[in-house]
Amino acid sequence: MPRPRGTIPALPQETIKNLLKDCMMKKHVTNVALAKLTGLSIGTINNMFNPSKTISSEKLARVCEALEYPVEDLLAGLSYAGPDSVLALKRRLDDFETKLKAAEERVEKFEKLLEGYESKVDEYERRQKTVENRLDGRF
Repeated sequence: MPRPRGTIPALPQETIKNLLKDCMMKKHVTNVALAKLTGLSIGTINNMFNPSKTISSEKLARVCEALEYPVEDLLAGLSYAGPDSVLALKRRLDDFETKLKAAEERVEKFEKLLEGYESKVDEYERRQKTVENRLDGRF
């Protein structure tokens, strides 16, 4: 099957897309902003990041130019951006840290709730003893 004209067949598309996404995140550029910067439609930008689509060399050049990300740097990044690379491991670490922070926040909320319940139980037990003491004194 012939490849579409202007596509980059030999380069790992997923890795290119990940490097571009990282660059966009670092520069706080959204897909909408990237569309405006490149003159491409938002649909085209969204399709570029679709795993089943390939990025043409023309679109890649426009995106790199808009992000002020030299194509040479992108290509150099491919040499160390495999699935077990530092970049992939850093992504996994960032994801883990985000999940850990969310879990810690949930634990903190749970502990506050637990403190509230414990104080209510203590108050209930004090009242129960007071009632028992009053009843013991009457009978």
